[in-house]
Amino acid sequence: MDEMNWTLPPELNDALTGFYAAPEPSTAFASRLDRELVRRQTELLQAQSVSRFPLWKDKRKSIMQTLRARPLLVIVLALFVILLLTSVAYAIGNMLGYIPGIGFVQTNSLRVLAEPVSQTRDGITLTVEEAVLSSDETVIVYTLEGVQWDDMLSHDENVPGCLELAKLRLPNGLSLQMSGGSSTLGSNRFWYSPISANVSEATFILPCISGTLPGKAPENWELQLHFIPAPSGMATPVIEMPTSQSDATAGPAPVSIEKAMQIGDQYILIGKPDGQSSEACWNELTDANGRKVSSSPPTIEGLPPYQWGVQFKGDAVAFPVTITFSCTIFTTLPNATAEFEFDAGENPQPGQEWILNRDVQIGGRTVHVASVTVDNRDGYTFNFDVDSDVSSLNVEIPGYEALGGGGGRWEGHFERSIIFAKLPAGKLRVHLFELILFGGTQTWQIQWSPENPLAAETPAPTTEPEACLTLDKWNQLTVQYGPPPHKLGVGGKIVTIVNEGGPLPAIYVSGPDGADLQKIAIAAWPSLSNDGTHLAYSAADGLHVLDLAGEQNTALGMDGYRIIWSPDNTRMMFTTTFNLYVVNADGSGLQTVNTGPAQVISPVGWLSDNQTVVYSILNGAGFDLKTYNLQSGEAEDLFTIHNKAGFGSISPDGQWIVFADRLSSDATNWSIFISRLDGSERKLVAEPEVPTDFTSVWSPDGQWLILNTQTTEREQIPVLVNPFTCQAVRLQNINGIVEGWSP
Repeated sequence: MDEMNWTLPPELNDALTGFYAAPEPSTAFASRLDRELVRRQTELLQAQSVSRFPLWKDKRKSIMQTLRARPLLVIVLALFVILLLTSVAYAIGNMLGYIPGIGFVQTNSLRVLAEPVSQTRDGITLTVEEAVLSSDETVIVYTLEGVQWDDMLSHDENVPGCLELAKLRLPNGLSLQMSGGSSTLGSNRFWYSPISANVSEATFILPCISGTLPGKAPENWELQLHFIPAPSGMATPVIEMPTSQSDATAGPAPVSIEKAMQIGDQYILIGKPDGQSSEACWNELTDANGRKVSSSPPTIEGLPPYQWGVQFKGDAVAFPVTITFSCTIFTTLPNATAEFEFDAGENPQPGQEWILNRDVQIGGRTVHVASVTVDNRDGYTFNFDVDSDVSSLNVEIPGYEALGGGGGRWEGHFERSIIFAKLPAGKLRVHLFELILFGGTQTWQIQWSPENPLAAETPAPTTEPEACLTLDKWNQLTVQYGPPPHKLGVGGKIVTIVNEGGPLPAIYVSGPDGADLQKIAIAAWPSLSNDGTHLAYSAADGLHVLDLAGEQNTALGMDGYRIIWSPDNTRMMFTTTFNLYVVNADGSGLQTVNTGPAQVISPVGWLSDNQTVVYSILNGAGFDLKTYNLQSGEAEDLFTIHNKAGFGSISPDGQWIVFADRLSSDATNWSIFISRLDGSERKLVAEPEVPTDFTSVWSPDGQWLILNTQTTEREQIPVLVNPFTCQAVRLQNINGIVEGWSP
């Protein structure tokens, strides 16, 4: 921990937080913890968070919603309070100072821990590193070292480990219970209610180490804490600033700035739309010289709810800044309807097609019904040719209840699919309704300037690499599909995970166009073999390998996750966070890879020789990529990446790697890159403003990538990108997060 700044370095904090967003076996234990959290913590912990890419709507969610969206975030190592965020909402008007990792505080009565306090028992050291006391709250930071997590945690769903929380006992005997907090890799930051200014002592009590079994680790820890006045300048002053703005476009902009503040060299602006709303809106900042200002969603803790927000460094900006809001406008014609008929016959078959070539009038537009086909999911796909201003329309077959559907639009064509429990047959009446028209993109600008701007530096001219997928391009893709994969010569099968409300996600296999959809299992970390014949995954009872053709399902009798098949499909690599393993596909021949003293290990891939594995290890400021030859034991360093989990993926030919990294050391968000294995020929695939996950998937021929992106509504949008030509299209009919791709 950086004692001067009272927070972890951003790279290390991101790496640890991101890595522990990965599940740790046993998944049964994860499932149990999830249920325990529901039962015991729902009312206590109402955490709030903001998407890294704010559009109009501010969708905040509790920690339980987060865990149910990706339930395996509850890993074996993680304390069951991982990533809990405080639910306390402050009024900006009362904030006088800001401490990174702590939040906004009133500085007139600020106190801190006199000195760190430690205790060692049975080889485990508990240290209360920091305490910050204000009139609003008490924040305690403590660490645990020497815990043998693999040996001390339960791997049996029916045998719970410790779920008690740390508390503070005051001299009068009153105990303060935790109201929120966060935890990463043994470092814990908990929030409590305020302690009276006349109380300078407290006892920190840790009944047991979270998740450990009785008798496996020391219990009933008590450390005496002493508080003193905080040193001057510990909290950075929070300067509230005027929110006055000027419209830089004709007519008032449909947005406003509600709060403006300066914290150190950072400016934070938050606001809401005024009257007009669109889901397809995004913003960009430029300075008085027309130069793009690097910005991000606010990273400051404790802000009140907002619907759009930006944070940017102000000492390199020429004011006023111009905030450009671009919105794709849509017009829905709810009363526009039309009908046509076609005869499907008494026994329609998958793949059967009817060429209709008829024109239908709807909402003053001519829609050409080109054809109807039967897909493999008991559904029909309708193909239309449409005018350029037609965004979408809905289709139904009256008298038949649809289970679901999808659609897409590209270059004057529109597709709509409907899925049924049983495929309708005979002469069918098709009803068209809810015509939606593009109204074009409208742009509004507002300008803002602080009363006393920070001195603007004259930055050296730089040329940022051009990304294949820019924010503007991504925003276009969110409202417009491209051609289906087969039109691009793309095929094979993909595996996805979908949150269906249970403790574990559902695993599906389909074509990249969504065809031939099959639900495989309720489990996590699916991995398709390179020939597409087998699927490995991590279930409640450990690792499984499923023969997709014969449906033989083999339980390997071991835990693990982040599974990657060898090129010849005979072996698999996986991790348990602290160890890296290779095992035969039938579960025999388990081999531990010698990764040295590494504490956090993430598999990345295999080279084409079937003997060399690539993995990453946490180095404190990022992840070091390494290779290891399973026969010779020879290891080689590659290069360092700065993403949230050390994840990367090797291309099928073993020549390229896709990974997430930061454009610069002070960048807030990560970008997606490809490069050679030695780090050369690096190319920017997605710029940092694009809301990508840090996992990307190669196509079987190594010519395409699927990038997993999501909107602020947490809608998953898989984007197909050719990193060599920069062609990018949105995939249709794909639900969930894409985890793998095979022929």
